[in-house]
Amino acid sequence: MTSGPLESININTRRFPVDGEINAVLNLDGYTNEVKPNGQPGESRIIKSRRSGKIGAIPLVIDSSRGDVEFLQEIMNSNDFVDFYATGVDGITWEGNVQIVESPELATKDGTMEIVVMGFIKRQGT
Repeated sequence: MTSGPLESININTRRFPVDGEINAVLNLDGYTNEVKPNGQPGESRIIKSRRSGKIGAIPLVIDSSRGDVEFLQEIMNSNDFVDFYATGVDGITWEGNVQIVESPELATKDGTMEIVVMGFIKRQGT
């Protein structure tokens, strides 16, 4: 098994390099579970809640000369999901239709912007 950082991110047809030390986190579409006790001792039930897919902690390398910050803000300002691809050093690509969530900020010294995307995410080819 090979594991390691993501190599690149493609958002709405624009490729972004990522910081070489990336340690992104991934949650696939599915359910979260909560166990709640019933009134009878020793009895419980499972409460399922639907959740969207999520990839977070993605430090994109920003190129101000091509308007990367404005490009990302335009996506956030829209009401649409956009195409997304994330490829890792292990050759696996995660793809989906996502929207940028939370409030990404540009780290001017590092030239990076850490983003979180949510929506439908799956392993390419499945």
